[in-house]
Amino acid sequence: MSRYLVNRRHMLGGMGVLASAGLMGALGARWAQAHIQNQAQVPAQDQAQDVFSARAREDFSKIMSAEQRAEGRRFLKNHPSIDTHAHPGRFFLDGIDAQNPAVKVLGPANVSGVVDDIKTGNVTAAVFSCVADLPLLSVGPQGIRAARDFRPGEAYGEYRRQIGILHAICERGLLSCERTAQGVEAAHRGEKSVCLFGVEGGDFIEDAPERVFAAAKDRVRTIGLVHYHVNQLGDNQTETPVHNGLTDLGRIAVKAMNEAGILIDLAHASEATSRDCLEVSSRPVMLSHTSLQTENVRHPRMITSDHARLVAQHGGAIGVAPWGLGQQNLSDYIDAILAMIEVVGADHVMIGTDMDATYKPVFDNYADWDVLPAALLARGVPRLDVAKVMGGNFLRLLAQVEI
Repeated sequence: MSRYLVNRRHMLGGMGVLASAGLMGALGARWAQAHIQNQAQVPAQDQAQDVFSARAREDFSKIMSAEQRAEGRRFLKNHPSIDTHAHPGRFFLDGIDAQNPAVKVLGPANVSGVVDDIKTGNVTAAVFSCVADLPLLSVGPQGIRAARDFRPGEAYGEYRRQIGILHAICERGLLSCERTAQGVEAAHRGEKSVCLFGVEGGDFIEDAPERVFAAAKDRVRTIGLVHYHVNQLGDNQTETPVHNGLTDLGRIAVKAMNEAGILIDLAHASEATSRDCLEVSSRPVMLSHTSLQTENVRHPRMITSDHARLVAQHGGAIGVAPWGLGQQNLSDYIDAILAMIEVVGADHVMIGTDMDATYKPVFDNYADWDVLPAALLARGVPRLDVAKVMGGNFLRLLAQVEI
């Protein structure tokens, strides 16, 4: 990784001084203190509605030349690019009353505006991820937590509501829905942007694993086993273990996802849950949005190098998120991607922005998508490796799980 990091200040031919990845400042110090207790704590000075706001928007012209950005755009013309996990325009809030606490925290849905950005930025595909436990979530001093359990039938009803929004997006012609790697590649050749459907959290399965097959018929292509609510499938990263890994029902669900051709997502899953899943799954999996723990930042939503290697050793890939955990700007995000490449290799790294629903994002606009390949190329990452990270690895996984 050092051969890339030393080029960090040369994204604009040596001009400009970029903030050090190790200098987190007061904000990072508060996060680091919270991490010791293994809780997803939000800095005390942050109001709930500010948790998901971007940091001060970065002027990329100060760290990247016009030619470098042009090279990024040319790269996107020649290679498919995929965001492995996103909530574009906070689509899951569509139709919810403005007084709803979730709307007050996240802001109203703006699907059409973000879809325009996807097309402007030449993003080939984004995984639009439903939030399975949305009705349960609250944001407070302890960060995002599930404030209660589901009522009978509520989890599946919420799934039906959100998947209906995704179908409506496609029926309205905002984006086409794709299901296969070949379909995504064809969209790229046709210079089109498409979406894939995902679900973040297997809560909707309840005690009926056959719903996995129903989800596949609904065009769902990825399912995360867990989110913030500790569900019936296994433990997550941010709560005290309840199941000590994957449950018996979780094992059945994993096998059902393999059989249904759905790509399993281990984001938010504890390391024990991940390990159990990888022992059961006959197909590779992804971990769609995270980053590596560092000496200064050990937030529970981040993963250890051993955790990352575990996913990679089973043929999987890991999406790196541009969140405000040890990241202050785009260069810090590129550092996080390069750190993951150093640990697991370029064949196992992807882009997973968690767009429009992550903590203090340092990259939050698809219209600027070209800066990602441009920055990686400027650091000296080989073009073939950049192509893998930007989309090739996700397409490989998608093809490997298809039935």
